[in-house]
Amino acid sequence: NTFITTGNSAGSSQIAYSLAYYGLDNIIDIAALSAGPPHSALHKSCMNNPKEEDYWFDLGKRTEIDKSYGILPENGPCVSYNSNWIQTWINDSVAYSGTNYVYPNTLVHQIIGAKDRQMLITASDYHNRLVQEGNPTHVWEVVPNTGHSVFDTTEGRTAIGNIILNALE
Repeated sequence: NTFITTGNSAGSSQIAYSLAYYGLDNIIDIAALSAGPPHSALHKSCMNNPKEEDYWFDLGKRTEIDKSYGILPENGPCVSYNSNWIQTWINDSVAYSGTNYVYPNTLVHQIIGAKDRQMLITASDYHNRLVQEGNPTHVWEVVPNTGHSVFDTTEGRTAIGNIILNALE
């Protein structure tokens, strides 16, 4: 049997965290991560540092990050670019503080929409970490004519479907 997981955006973060922090590479054969993981570099996404503009979350995403820490959105650290939180965000970023990035028995396949500029940049931090650590089973795929919701386009659905169909062969 082949165990395949797939998740888009924050769903891809959930899978990436399960691999990097919780050892689920021991049971997941294929991790299809579309549009992410967006939680790759929270310290870059929650601050407004020059030259990191493509990482910056919009107000809605910043609000969601603050809510995840149990903080009201009006005064949360991500909404207000609170630099006192940088180390916390680094500690909580899936590309920066996990305990394992080498999955010899798990194919990690990142699918990013060509029109999703933020994820082309942000998710690349996770991709780069896997490459840096020497992960032998990783694919980075950019899907044409596709934005953040990868499954909304024929090209995106085809990319996800091909991963599943190839696993069944």
